[in-house]
Amino acid sequence: MSRKKGFLGKLFSGKQSGGCCNMEITEEPVKKSGCCDMQIIEEREREREENVTDDSSSSVIVLGTGCANCKMLQANVEAAVEKLGLEVEVKHISDVQKIMEYQVMSVPALVLNQKVVSVGRVLKTEDIVKLLKETF
Repeated sequence: MSRKKGFLGKLFSGKQSGGCCNMEITEEPVKKSGCCDMQIIEEREREREENVTDDSSSSVIVLGTGCANCKMLQANVEAAVEKLGLEVEVKHISDVQKIMEYQVMSVPALVLNQKVVSVGRVLKTEDIVKLLKETF
């Protein structure tokens, strides 16, 4: 058997590398429950709904990992809440697993009353004020 070389050889060699450091990527087997993954998906959706309903109905949440843009959105949200004189707590979620529960793939994100209203950009304070007026 001849060894494949070049781009196609790397592509079909069985080992994959990726990322900026070309670390080896290995696939882990997916644990299945029952005859299909549908049960797992339904369980995750129920868990998400339970987690979401644990929060108060009037909530302001910033989703972000702690980068400069996430911190800037947090500051803008706090300024908008203060400007309107709202009595709501501004929460910040930085845990990636919890961020994924909101089905957000890009941060920063803004969640008002458990509804994602902005993803992947830093809103200006004036824009947040408008969203808050519409929501509360």
